[in-house]
Amino acid sequence: MSSSAKTNSKKPNRKPLIAIFLAFILPVAAAYLVLNQGWYEGGVLNKGELIATGETIDEKGGGDSTGAWLVVFTVDRPCRELCQQSIDTLENVWLALGRKQDRAQLRALGTGQPTNWKLPVGVPLQFQQITSMDKRYFSDALFVVDPLGNLVLRYPFEDEEGLTQQSQALIKDLRKLMKNSKIG
Repeated sequence: MSSSAKTNSKKPNRKPLIAIFLAFILPVAAAYLVLNQGWYEGGVLNKGELIATGETIDEKGGGDSTGAWLVVFTVDRPCRELCQQSIDTLENVWLALGRKQDRAQLRALGTGQPTNWKLPVGVPLQFQQITSMDKRYFSDALFVVDPLGNLVLRYPFEDEEGLTQQSQALIKDLRKLMKNSKIG
């Protein structure tokens, strides 16, 4: 009887070892599965399309950097209703910046002269005529350019409703960029 009691007492208790193993290995295995199966979508703070290629506005024919944040509007055809609404939207973006207006500039890029543009009074919108630019940049879009001249964000739109949504997103992103930026 004493020999069987000794064998039972010498048998190792594996429950704590298994518990520790599961406590450390199971979360790692679960994280691996979540990431590799595409179940996780990382958080995105910006609302516009990030341009991570390192392109500058000078390379695209839009002039040089000015040391201030640029909000750029591109147009490759005569300015019609949506184009004019875009110009009005630029005015609203400018006014929404409030006291940070001195850190930003507005620029319009186009292949033609702005003959029929109704430019807002009191808003410093610069027009720059360019000879050619990549067609994907000539779609109706607004851009944010950092003070060093790098294209940062793109806000494409197709209609008036899309323009309104993208302009609100642009304002939010530009405010965040200005808040967190030490330049411009």
